[in-house]
Amino acid sequence: MVLTPFTNELANKITEWLNNESLRYLISASDVDRSKPFFVSGVEHDGKLIGWVEVFNIENGRGEFGIALPEKKGIGIYVAKQAISQLFQNGFTEIVASVLLDNDVVIRGLKHLGFKLIYITRDKAKFSLNRKEWVK
Repeated sequence: MVLTPFTNELANKITEWLNNESLRYLISASDVDRSKPFFVSGVEHDGKLIGWVEVFNIENGRGEFGIALPEKKGIGIYVAKQAISQLFQNGFTEIVASVLLDNDVVIRGLKHLGFKLIYITRDKAKFSLNRKEWVK
């Protein structure tokens, strides 16, 4: 599994995935502020594009993190660990993630990775991971 740079192929594949009604759950639970910097990286497994990692609302060493793996299940923790390590190595000091409250799998995964609950709204939970608390 490798993280790849953003390409037109990735942009087209993300658009295809998001236009598929059965994959609408991939749309982020986060409020994305497109006036702030963001980036997207592809996720490849055995030479095939299987998803993406995104970091958005980037400001002062902090970014909001999301992963979508519509083509491969069961590797989210592995992908997240790789991406989080790279983010912290590249100067991020805090990573946050928002998740819908009914997404128990992602909530358990965030807690397993060391994310701490910041707050809960009517339908979402927000978690945070500080670089000082990150254990690879």
